[in-house]
Amino acid sequence: MQALSIAIFFYLSAGLAAAQNVNLTVNTGTVLHSIDPKIYGQSINGGIWGEAVWNRSFEETLTQGAWMVKDGVLETAAGDGESRFRFGAETWRDYDLTVDALRPAGSGVLMVAVRSDRDAYYALSLGGPDGFQLTRTTDTAATTVLETVAGKLDNGRWYKLRVKIDGTRLQVWIDGQMLFDVSAAGGPSNGQAFVAVRGGAAGFAHLSLKFAGNTPQFSGVPTAARYWYATGAGEVALDANLPLNGGQSLRIVTHDAGSGIEQPGYAVRAGDALRGSLWLSGTGPGLIVRLLEGDKVLAQQTIAAPSAEWNEFPLLLTPTTASANATLRIEARALSDVKLDQVSLMADSSRANAGFRPDLTQAVTDLRPPVLRWQAGNWKNRIGPQSRRTGDDASFGIDEVLAFARKLGAEPMIVVPVDRAEYLQDALDLFAYCNGPPDSAWGKIRAQNGHPEPYRVKYWEIGSQVSTPPAPDCAAVLGQLVPVMKKSDRAIRVVAGCSRQPVGANFMDLLDVPHAGYAAQSNSPKLFVSDWTAQTALDTATTLNALERDPAVAMASPAHLLRRETAPPSGSGLINFDQTSWSPSHSYVVMKLFRDHFAPELLEISGDLAGLSANATRTSDGDTIYLKLVNPTGQEITVQIALRGDFPLLAASMQLVAADNLAAGHASESKIERTGMTVRLRLPSRSIAVVTLSR
Repeated sequence: MQALSIAIFFYLSAGLAAAQNVNLTVNTGTVLHSIDPKIYGQSINGGIWGEAVWNRSFEETLTQGAWMVKDGVLETAAGDGESRFRFGAETWRDYDLTVDALRPAGSGVLMVAVRSDRDAYYALSLGGPDGFQLTRTTDTAATTVLETVAGKLDNGRWYKLRVKIDGTRLQVWIDGQMLFDVSAAGGPSNGQAFVAVRGGAAGFAHLSLKFAGNTPQFSGVPTAARYWYATGAGEVALDANLPLNGGQSLRIVTHDAGSGIEQPGYAVRAGDALRGSLWLSGTGPGLIVRLLEGDKVLAQQTIAAPSAEWNEFPLLLTPTTASANATLRIEARALSDVKLDQVSLMADSSRANAGFRPDLTQAVTDLRPPVLRWQAGNWKNRIGPQSRRTGDDASFGIDEVLAFARKLGAEPMIVVPVDRAEYLQDALDLFAYCNGPPDSAWGKIRAQNGHPEPYRVKYWEIGSQVSTPPAPDCAAVLGQLVPVMKKSDRAIRVVAGCSRQPVGANFMDLLDVPHAGYAAQSNSPKLFVSDWTAQTALDTATTLNALERDPAVAMASPAHLLRRETAPPSGSGLINFDQTSWSPSHSYVVMKLFRDHFAPELLEISGDLAGLSANATRTSDGDTIYLKLVNPTGQEITVQIALRGDFPLLAASMQLVAADNLAAGHASESKIERTGMTVRLRLPSRSIAVVTLSR
């Protein structure tokens, strides 16, 4: 849709304005400065890891209060407070939500909300003193009553609720009768949905949600563990009592028939076995684990009866046929009371690729990043056997990061947080784990995890602009860490991420400058431009050209390389993925195009650019010149480029990124004219071109 909109604008612009002419000269013998390829660095996260199960240890939850699925009903008792159950993705915008709601007793207020974005949402309230009420709450927690209808909520009765939001129109039905039809202006434009109760108990059933066009998103009963749904007539709830590790496990209680949990969205291939394990404790005759496509069984395994102690049970599911949307179902047999934790599966194809998803590995490899930046966070929870790890992205720890960087031939850069006093020792411990000798305390732990030799990580960022101590403390932090680190390994390079100002050459080799506050400069020290973002392909191309032109920039990386489709829309990823596949963003197309045509010598360009962004670079052997041209204007521009100097031009070609080929996910060859030492080309409005000149 975005590409179509740009295309329409292009044709309208072309009809309204005549093409403009731009004449440029490239001085092929004048090198302004060298460009460091590390400006094409990337930031990596756990999406690359081949773990097929999302939220494998049931730690990720969107709930407030205690929730249980019982006989297909989502139940909670809030007491004097509020219980809230969120579901869906932060990217949801227009959708139609239906749910049956029950207040079993008391005077609690029931709520159904849409477009819940942090503290902002639209909500239907039932059972309060004002009857049925529709409200809008902003991110400042200010609530406005949109409309009120008098009415009473009867205890013990099920109500069929429907809330539909489409653009700025918000409609509500109760038991098939329209109650509200109002404007939804002034509130959040996208967000999750939630059901809630304040000051009492409630039940919710038959939850269903459809997108515009009547496309079902899901129909079932989500559990309090994100990405998992309940199946059957038993009871499913999170349990904080003696989990395997972390804060909670998942408890399943069955009665006369089996019931359990399931997770949809698996892409499986015939014969590509999924191997892993689950941990189980409790009583009962055991489990049945299946891969399903609808009612069709693709693979199945039985799990023996558990004991009161936690035990690991291996899993092996070999699909008989391929499926783009299989479901993993874990069912406890009748008369069971069991707890599950650490459910893990990985396809053989990922195992053969050192544990990384092959499709995402190829997508990242094609960008050829010289540097991979990784936020260490609570790294100690992400080392050792997978089943002992806890927290978000626990499967992708420091050992996996370094293995992936080595696989790509990239230099890893580790970002260590230092915004709390206890993090300083964690930073030194991580440095010792990565670079310490095998006989050191952390070297021995590294060896136990399969890596006896030091990793010799070269680049270390101390703090980051996302989470840092106040700037005046940065020098003190670096003073405590850097001398110790460099005494152990003088080859390391330190990036100061805890200050926006230089804090002493003895303590830093590069200064982290966030893209939001970055401006071209030529002073020392060298700069690392971090977390840069671009909303469009044009923004990406313009940013990359600016980074190449600035001699002070030695390294850079965008904010988001890999982004789950369900992630908040705060920043688009270059690679957007789900459990089944991935798609390149428009920025990915440009990043790959520019990286494929990188040359380290920036040449002088003269002439009136007339709004264009233009770079000329030359390969080290002097045989090839690349012109990177960006036309952000609303009209076509004819560009004539003359070469000056000792560069006998023999061939010229052009690759173009414009509205009509962005959707294809790659640049396309475009016409270019060559006459002697001059080339002539046409740049459509809002387009990007890379011209290759060879001698």
